[in-house]
Amino acid sequence: MTLEKKFSKTLRHPSQSQKKKIIITNLNGADLSVTDLSSADLSYANLIGTNLMKANLSRTKVEKACLSKNLGLSEEVKLNLTKRGAIVRKNLTFCLK
Repeated sequence: MTLEKKFSKTLRHPSQSQKKKIIITNLNGADLSVTDLSSADLSYANLIGTNLMKANLSRTKVEKACLSKNLGLSEEVKLNLTKRGAIVRKNLTFCLK
């Protein structure tokens, strides 16, 4: 079972009135491409090496989330995530909180 399938119910909650929340925060290397993460809580998540190509990150909580070596993140998106509290580095291999 892939990581995306394992958490698909959490990531794509059918009710727009409820916030989506990811409980497992080690998403290192996961394929979250084309995933709706809007309003998800990814605070403190390890997103190193995660494929975020075409993922919807609008309103996603990213405080202290670690991002590095991610596919699909433009410099503009990286700057926006940094402003929202994410730790975005070029060559991070592990994340210390």
